[in-house]
Amino acid sequence: MKETFDLQGLYRVQKKDLKKCAEVAARAFIDDPSSKYLLKKKLSCPKLYNYYLNAFKALYSDAYILAPSEAIEGVLILMPPGASRVASGKFIKAGGLLLPFSVCWGILSRSIEYENNNCKIRQSVCPDETWYIFQVAVDPEKQGLGLGSVMMRPFFNWLDERHFPCYLETHKEKNVDLYTHYGFSVKGIDTLPDKSQKQYAMLRL
Repeated sequence: MKETFDLQGLYRVQKKDLKKCAEVAARAFIDDPSSKYLLKKKLSCPKLYNYYLNAFKALYSDAYILAPSEAIEGVLILMPPGASRVASGKFIKAGGLLLPFSVCWGILSRSIEYENNNCKIRQSVCPDETWYIFQVAVDPEKQGLGLGSVMMRPFFNWLDERHFPCYLETHKEKNVDLYTHYGFSVKGIDTLPDKSQKQYAMLRL
């Protein structure tokens, strides 16, 4: 399926672009509750960049990573049915064992806890053949220009033509209305593993 997947007008990210993708994601998610949980008191854009670069390398072969253009003003990461998590082996192979030194101590255990928590929630609400939006991020300097919609609308049209459901999670209440606008509905309200923040499970049928 991956070889034939194409969304007209969007740029298919190449391996050479992953550093730029990680830069955009780090800037966009520096104040996200998930980042604060993963990095704790060591939160900074360079450390979050190192974390995302490792994660993106690990999921590159399984995910579809798209951008509005080759300039990578934003990033949309999609996981097809059956590949809805970052495999631990690939995460380690991509350099995960070095993250305690380049990011912070405890990052590996928190990453595993975070991923297991997300998977448990997804499995409780998602039907078969559900696509998963791993991440959608827009460079803060480019926000307000509709780039999120530029990336997501073609994907939602593609889903609708094939009658596939789609899932995402968010930790910010203000994002719930945004994703509701795109046809998602809240299917559960859980928390991060440390119970510090709500996590909204949203499904689009």
